[in-house]
Amino acid sequence: MRGNIRDSRIAGLRFAQLIIAIAIAAPLSAQTRLQTTRPPAKIEPGLLQEDFRIFRSALEEGHSGIYRYTPKAELDRSFDTAAKQIVRPMSALEFYRMLAPVVAEIKCGHTAVLPPRDIQAALAETIPLFPFDVEVSDGKVYTLREYMPDEQHLTGLEVREINRVPIHGFSRL
Repeated sequence: MRGNIRDSRIAGLRFAQLIIAIAIAAPLSAQTRLQTTRPPAKIEPGLLQEDFRIFRSALEEGHSGIYRYTPKAELDRSFDTAAKQIVRPMSALEFYRMLAPVVAEIKCGHTAVLPPRDIQAALAETIPLFPFDVEVSDGKVYTLREYMPDEQHLTGLEVREINRVPIHGFSRL
């Protein structure tokens, strides 16, 4: 019996460490941490439309499993919806934000679109990332791997909240 109390106290302490680690490492607002000294350059709609045409053609002609998980009609709707958004000049980040959901619709883990290199570098330098890989199992979120500088032995613990927000507030599980 005494061992069970000790084990539950250790588990409770590890859970508390996990919550503290997440609270410290999770960004409060990615947008406010990524600051630039000048407004980003805008790209004219004509150039964006041409880039989008190349983007779509490259995926449709070169991706061997583009319709494996998403029917062609549904993916065509995603492409068309995104194309209709190109009506004004956009920054490279705005264009990326328009492309990313289309690529996500393909549902292929080997296919991705990345933001421009300068934005990737700024994100890597200024915005702390979530320090864990997580897994959802039976509607609960568990740490699968941790990326803390000093390993806290938090792998396998349930994540119940982040910054005092219950985990169910972040995603439909």
